[in-house]
Amino acid sequence: MSRPISVRLDDRFLDYTDDARGDQPRSLHYLFHRAHQSVLDAESGLAEPDAAQVILDDLSRRWSQYFDAVTSRFLRRAASLRLLEIPDDKPALSDEVDT
Repeated sequence: MSRPISVRLDDRFLDYTDDARGDQPRSLHYLFHRAHQSVLDAESGLAEPDAAQVILDDLSRRWSQYFDAVTSRFLRRAASLRLLEIPDDKPALSDEVDT
């Protein structure tokens, strides 16, 4: 059985309670779906391209925060196993950033 990265990070990626949140999803999976739909709407003329861009920018920011958190988690785990040295010139990124 595989061990999750963390329940909190797993929920940040896919949270089924987003089914009930409509246009206000929190998890990356649902945010990606929303962004994809906004691009399709903009391409078909149902929405303004600027509105789709705002949604894409938000997704990009949240995606970056999520992978910073995942990377930090893996670096801490690897360091605790003494499999990887963390470079001194870069501070550890926190997985406490909310999406």
